[in-house]
Amino acid sequence: MANLDAESTLKRLRNRYRLVVMNDDTYEEVVTFKLSRLSVYIALSTIFVVLVGLTVAAAAFLRFVHSVAANAVEGGPALTRYAEYYKQIGAYYARGFTTGFFVCYFLMLFAMIVGSWVDEKRRARGDARAAGPAVRETATAPALAGEPVVPE
Repeated sequence: MANLDAESTLKRLRNRYRLVVMNDDTYEEVVTFKLSRLSVYIALSTIFVVLVGLTVAAAAFLRFVHSVAANAVEGGPALTRYAEYYKQIGAYYARGFTTGFFVCYFLMLFAMIVGSWVDEKRRARGDARAAGPAVRETATAPALAGEPVVPE
């Protein structure tokens, strides 16, 4: 019973829906999106993670900038002649370096995800063009998800 519920839930998540944006005056389709519940969930989760990551990075970076600009070192200007001053300044710069490293790593990860998604879309379009209209005309029934279209 539990297995059937899991399969039906997964099937519902993978069902495809079509979102059409139309011009109200001419009823012309402006944009069409093919979506599934799973793709919408993944997109919203990704946006959430990106926003949280950017917020954390901005907060850490702004704290670093404020502490260096205001010279907010424990002990203040009286420590300018002492080694503790330089240790504290080094600690602030280390925080900035860590923050910058985190931001660069996050941007690299984001670029890799977007790049692989674009490559997959291009490959799918190229495969569809290579198949040509002959394969589509000879197919008698639409293929189910995951099944290859085999000409007769």
